[in-house]
Amino acid sequence: REDREFYRIFKILAVLVALILEALVGSSKWSCPSPPTFLPQAHVALQVLRFIFSASEVVLTYTHAQSLFVNPSLGMYGWSASLAGFPVPDFEDCVHIGLAIGAAAAFAALSRDAVRHTHMSSRILRGMLVILSLWYPIYESKHWFPASRLSNGFGAYFIIYAPLVAASELHRAMHGGAAPPEHPSRFEQLVDWHQAALLWVASARLLLQYWLCDFCWASPVSYVDKDDIVAAARTSWKLGVIWKSGVVWGLNLCGSVVLLGSCELQIAFPISDASIGLTQQPSRVSHDSQLQQASDMRQSSTGAFEILDCKHVRKAASVAISENH
Repeated sequence: REDREFYRIFKILAVLVALILEALVGSSKWSCPSPPTFLPQAHVALQVLRFIFSASEVVLTYTHAQSLFVNPSLGMYGWSASLAGFPVPDFEDCVHIGLAIGAAAAFAALSRDAVRHTHMSSRILRGMLVILSLWYPIYESKHWFPASRLSNGFGAYFIIYAPLVAASELHRAMHGGAAPPEHPSRFEQLVDWHQAALLWVASARLLLQYWLCDFCWASPVSYVDKDDIVAAARTSWKLGVIWKSGVVWGLNLCGSVVLLGSCELQIAFPISDASIGLTQQPSRVSHDSQLQQASDMRQSSTGAFEILDCKHVRKAASVAISENH
C-alpha cells in the first residue's frame, strides 16, 4: 500500500481535473447543447461504460472498506492493480498510457474536422483515427474477471483519457469549433452503429462478470489458475478467449476495416450509380414524351378555340347582314 501513494496523488489530480473541465464544458453548452461531432451513438455507449466503471469504484469503496487488497484510490482491485509500476511505468503501463493519449489525440483531430473526406488517402486516415479513438474500451473487455477490467480500463486508460478529452472539448467550445456534419460519410454512419453495438455489449459483459466472478477481490496471492476456478468463472474465462479472437480482432478490427474497404470500393467503382442511371433513362424518355404530348394538346386546344372563334365571328356577321336586309 505504501508503494501506491504516488498513484493515489496522480489519480486524485486526474479525477479532479476531469471533473472541473467536464463541468466547464457542460456549462458552456448548457444553453445550446450539441451532439458529438462524429459517431454520436458510439459516444453515448462509451459514456455509459465510463459511468459503470465510475459507479463500480464507488460501490467497491463501501463494500470493501475493510479490505487490505481493494482500494480504488490506490488503484488496487484484489487480483489486479492499475499501472503497477507507477511512478516508474513498465512496458505494459506505457502501452496503456500511449493508447489513452493516442485515442484522445484522435478524438481532438476528428472533433475539429482536421481530416476531411476529400481524397482516398484522407478518408483512410480518418477511418484509422475513428477506429483508434474507440479501440481500447472494446479491446479491454477481453479480460475475464472484473478486477482486471477496472484496473486496466478505468485505472490505467480512462483516468488519462478523460481529462485530455475534456480539455480538448473545452478548448473547442471556447474557440467555436466545427459543428457536427449534416451528412456524415457512409462509413461513419455504419461504423457508428457498429462501434456502439460493441460498446453496449462490452458494458453488458462487465455487469455479467460482476455476478460470475465475485472471488477476484481477494489477495493477489490467491490468484488461481483457470483449471482450479469454479465452473461459472471458467465459463467467463473461456468466453474471454473467444471474445478476444472473435470480437476484438474479428468484429471490431476486421469488421471496421471491411466497412471502410467496402465504402471505398463503392466510391471508386460506383456501379450502383450507373445502374440507377440506366434504370432512370426510360423514365426520362417517358417524361419527355409526356411533356411533348401536353404541349401538343395545348396547341390543338388553342387551334380548336381559334376555329370556334372564327365560326362565331362568321355567324355574327351573317346575322348582322340579314338584319340589315
